[in-house]
Amino acid sequence: MVKVTGQTIFLKNAWQYALAGLLFYATGWLAMMIAPPPAYISSIWPPAGIGLAAVLLWGYRVIPFIFLANILLYLKVFDLASVLDSPQKLMALCSVASCGVLRVWLATILIKRFAQFPYTLIAIRKIALFFTLTGGVAAFIPTALTVFALHISGVIVTQDIYYAFIKAWIADCTGVIVFVPLFFIIFDRQQRIWEERIITLGLPLVICFLATIALALFFQQQATQYLQFQGVFLPGFVSIVLLILTGRHEWIKIQVEQRTEQLVKKNHKLSKRDKQFKKLLQTQSVIIWRADPVSYRFLYVNEEAESILGYPVTQWRDESDFWWQRLHDDDKDRVQAFCAEEQAAGNVDLEYRMISAEGTIVWFRDSHTKVIKDGVVSELYGLMLDITKQKLAEEEFRVAAITFESQQGILITDRLGKIIRVNKAFTEITGFLPREVIGKDPKILKSGRHDKSFYKHFWQELADVGKFEGEVWNRRKNGEIYPEWQIVTAVENNREVTHYVSVFSDITHKKEAEDKIHNLAFYDALTGLPNRRLLLDRFEQEIAIARRHKQFGAVIFLDLDHFKLLNDSQGHLVGDELLIQVANRLSSVLREEDTPARLGGDEFVVLLHANSENLIEVSDHARTVAEKIRKQLNTPFLLHHYQHQISTSIGITLFPEGDERPDMILQQADTAMYRSKSGGRNAISFFQPFMQEAADQRLKIEQDLRMAIEKEGFMLFYQPQVDHTGVMIGAEVLIRWDHPEQGIVSPADFILVAEESSLILDIGLWVLKNTCQQIRTWLAMGITVPRLSFNVSSRQFRQREFVDQIKNAISETQIPPHLLGIELTESVMIIDIADTVAKMKALKSLGVSIAVDDFGTGYSSLAYLKSLPLDVLKIDRSFVGDILLDSNDAIIIETIISMARHLRLRVVAEGVETEEQFELLKKLGCLLFQGYYFSRPLPSVNFAQKYLRSAKSE
Repeated sequence: MVKVTGQTIFLKNAWQYALAGLLFYATGWLAMMIAPPPAYISSIWPPAGIGLAAVLLWGYRVIPFIFLANILLYLKVFDLASVLDSPQKLMALCSVASCGVLRVWLATILIKRFAQFPYTLIAIRKIALFFTLTGGVAAFIPTALTVFALHISGVIVTQDIYYAFIKAWIADCTGVIVFVPLFFIIFDRQQRIWEERIITLGLPLVICFLATIALALFFQQQATQYLQFQGVFLPGFVSIVLLILTGRHEWIKIQVEQRTEQLVKKNHKLSKRDKQFKKLLQTQSVIIWRADPVSYRFLYVNEEAESILGYPVTQWRDESDFWWQRLHDDDKDRVQAFCAEEQAAGNVDLEYRMISAEGTIVWFRDSHTKVIKDGVVSELYGLMLDITKQKLAEEEFRVAAITFESQQGILITDRLGKIIRVNKAFTEITGFLPREVIGKDPKILKSGRHDKSFYKHFWQELADVGKFEGEVWNRRKNGEIYPEWQIVTAVENNREVTHYVSVFSDITHKKEAEDKIHNLAFYDALTGLPNRRLLLDRFEQEIAIARRHKQFGAVIFLDLDHFKLLNDSQGHLVGDELLIQVANRLSSVLREEDTPARLGGDEFVVLLHANSENLIEVSDHARTVAEKIRKQLNTPFLLHHYQHQISTSIGITLFPEGDERPDMILQQADTAMYRSKSGGRNAISFFQPFMQEAADQRLKIEQDLRMAIEKEGFMLFYQPQVDHTGVMIGAEVLIRWDHPEQGIVSPADFILVAEESSLILDIGLWVLKNTCQQIRTWLAMGITVPRLSFNVSSRQFRQREFVDQIKNAISETQIPPHLLGIELTESVMIIDIADTVAKMKALKSLGVSIAVDDFGTGYSSLAYLKSLPLDVLKIDRSFVGDILLDSNDAIIIETIISMARHLRLRVVAEGVETEEQFELLKKLGCLLFQGYYFSRPLPSVNFAQKYLRSAKSE
């Protein structure tokens, strides 16, 4: 092998270096022919381009030849004899030659560093950058140094320095622009584009250059100054233009070639994929089809259709409804709905079943494509892939997976009894991890409770019938012994046992679940008392025993008063705690043979054992027990550091007094309980026949109220509130029920039923919205509206969203908030003072006024009056009605007025019906009044006519 060295390479390429030097010298000599002495600065300097192109193409080894050629050229400027005689001129000669080398070296460095050369001059940006760096930038300093050296040597006089520099710099730039492309065209054989530019670029540049030389010689002979500057622009301009044009042509050609190459590659890929697809179709059960997009009739199916479903291909095409008739009945609705909804173009997958010619079910995944043109489906085609085996495998796998990971423990051993697999439930039941038992004998679970005869029977069953089923006691990892129900099956292959599979469940949990189900079925989950089901069961036994022995028993039905208020205000946790304590207190006062039960909510029942033949004796005993219960429940309860006192309404009925069933007897006790509620609560009532009529009437009212709420069968009446001069300053809004049969019904006849049945919430919201709407209507009519206040029930006020309801009503109707007021009773406000204060402050911030209604009849207290943000106290009508007859009432009223004045509260006396009452109340200091003496409640039209118009005029 010949070792290649730098010297070898130099010798091999020496002719190139010599040729570069020769061309450098020849073109320079030619340029000097047209240059004026003594500096011989030509308008175009070809060596600048030839030297740069030679270095770029053949490397830096060309530089010595360029330096030598430069020396020889400038001997024409510096006479050889004078150079040898003058060291100064010798130095100037060497400097000028070195500047030529510096120009080439600097241009090479710049384009490689900043223009990322090498590349072909095709793009306009790269052409501009190339010539800017190699010509304008790289030639600037070397040209300046050359002119300076010629000046020092006396070749260029001082007044010509600037002119000489500009001319020389432009000559270098032009030489680069013209001769670099020419050099590449002639000598660069690696880039095809330069060879293709011989005619389009090389020939025009040569002609332009020669024409420029010829013209220069001609005008030189004519002693005419030509091409001082202007002559250089023709070849330079032609070079750049032709470079851009040929570059653009080449760029387009390259793009076309690249695109063609891409298309060839894509076609190759498509061809390859097509072959793969065809090969795939040959290995898969696939039906290729095309159908009419309107009728869905098959226009084409491949031969595979017959082999999969068994129907001839001609039958597929000839029958218009072939596909629909063979579609599985269970899939037709789903497929029809899918076809009706799916309207967009594109590929869609749908799975369904078809019935084969043999009657078997075949699953298909139908991947079809719709082609839509102008909003109409023009083509419909696709592939039907037989996925029956896949579906069966999925189903089997799913069943096997679900079975193995079931709630039952599974243990699998080999034929020698070594554990090879367990499931998750096994670990949950026994506590052993799989790695702790695999490879071991199931004896690690042995509890020691079974003797040898048990295991003998165990293996005998497996040998005889291949299965054992029974209760087995085993031991968990923590040592706990537990019972399990176990089924062990011997798995055989060719009548030889290969595995044993044990499936077992922990029946300890099962027994606990049975006990829990029993408790849930017969006992209340919260209090632990018997529920309705167990109560009725025991009740039937008690009635049977009582009738057989001719004895009597009693049922006590009790309901906690105002329990819902506690539940709403304090939350369900506090309410539940109260129910638990009530159940405990209830059990503490009863005999062992009596049955306490919780029916639900706050309703409890006590079944007193029938053990007396005397009805009066049973009645007395029932009352005694009821009194004990009431006394126990009246004692304050401590609920989460909160002391609460309740009362209870109790109803009692005796049994058996006829053929009543247990549910009828309970209904009687319930009716008696409601009589206690209507009588003021915290009372005890025995059932009487007339009570049933009242209960029926109450149920009728509740049903009618629900209908009235649905149809908005209510009306609002307005009763004015006046000052001591009789001028109206506000009004109270009162609801009336427009009953379809009874006419206008007072709230006294239905409010209690509404409160007990929760209908009061809907009624209260209706009053709020319609009051605000009425204010809006009057304001829109230009009527001056006074403040309208309406009554708010306890349950309505205790709603968490009550303040939001007020805000929403005001916001929806856009009324001034100060025109709205609410009235609350004392009993409402003292329940959960913190919640009351918070809600009142929120309402006050809106501008809504707050009044205490029926003041003096409840739990009047200066403490809460001082803490609550109130505006008005309304003295109850019971005091006003007897003010002329009972001096105590007058004293109470005067005290209330004095107290309110000090608390800066307004006082309204309700129920003023006579002039004498009016005059006395004024003497006592009362300033605001309401009652029949001034006006009865009026409908909105009458109220507006009588009061609001006069108020507007004022």
